[in-house]
Amino acid sequence: MNAPELIVDGLEVRLPGASAPVVEGVAFTLAPGERAALLGPSGCGKTTTLRTLAGFERAAGGRITLGGRVLAGPGIHVPAHRRGIGYVFQDLALFPHLTVADNVGFGVPRTAAGRRAVDELLALVELDGLRGRLPGQLSGGQQQRVALARALAPGPGLLLLDEPFSSLDATLRDAVLAHTRDVIARTGATTLLVTHDRGEAMAFARQLLVMRAGRIEQAGDPGELYRAPRTRFVATALGAANLLAGEAAGRSARTALGVVDLEREADGAVELCLRPEALALAPADGADAGTARVRVVTRAFRGASTLYAVEGDGLTVEVLAPGDAPWRPGDTAALIVRGAAAVLAATP
Repeated sequence: MNAPELIVDGLEVRLPGASAPVVEGVAFTLAPGERAALLGPSGCGKTTTLRTLAGFERAAGGRITLGGRVLAGPGIHVPAHRRGIGYVFQDLALFPHLTVADNVGFGVPRTAAGRRAVDELLALVELDGLRGRLPGQLSGGQQQRVALARALAPGPGLLLLDEPFSSLDATLRDAVLAHTRDVIARTGATTLLVTHDRGEAMAFARQLLVMRAGRIEQAGDPGELYRAPRTRFVATALGAANLLAGEAAGRSARTALGVVDLEREADGAVELCLRPEALALAPADGADAGTARVRVVTRAFRGASTLYAVEGDGLTVEVLAPGDAPWRPGDTAALIVRGAAAVLAATP
């Protein structure tokens, strides 16, 4: 599959009855074969963005270009059935009266080449032995694979996934997500997943777009966004975050936890983000005089790790320690800062 580049520039979407745009100023680019995720809370505009890319909603402003072809822009609206885009719906929307093979082949020409394409996809999603079954005879994970194969069958230029794993239980969701990611990688399809689950987004995507109130707050490599969020919203959207005030001077800042290293240079009053794994507990006896002392408030054992809430000097923070860490509620410990803090921009 020769995957095209997707360019979204200044996208604005207004829905009937809404006083303000649901999506405004959204801009991003997906390189050919890119696997991306659009992450955000319910109501932030992520599904509306996806539906506008597909052509189900009209853009009120901006431009959508796929492989050099303008799909939406001033005076241009290419209808959904002419965009060459595959779409996996949240409820999967399989045809209950059609077999697995007929569902997958629904949008494929009834030719020898079309039949070969269906056969290849059924083998790819490991459903060849179930080709004659109806959707109601399949498990949730099997139904998701049928929906994925059906979306890929016509050879779309872009694949859009609208929270397709949300109805699966946690264990099955992880397995199906991993399989879906592998299938997409093998087809080379340019793909955008919409989800409100940060773990799902980070496990799936090579590019992560974090959306807030109809706008992209930050975009980039998932690991980079986790380590260096630019705003409080992004910091908390991607995981547990200790937020604290500091007075910065270059690559360090003075805080209630002592002097901490910074991920980037800053000066003056700043808000910082320290992930729980950037902190550690040590015996209070023998710790340096400048090391913060804390009291353990709660302990949550997670097997390979233990999450502690500790407090000291009016500040409560979370610390992620090895699963065999000995600390118990009520214990006093020294709090060690092991990683650099991200400097957050001042936002509402």
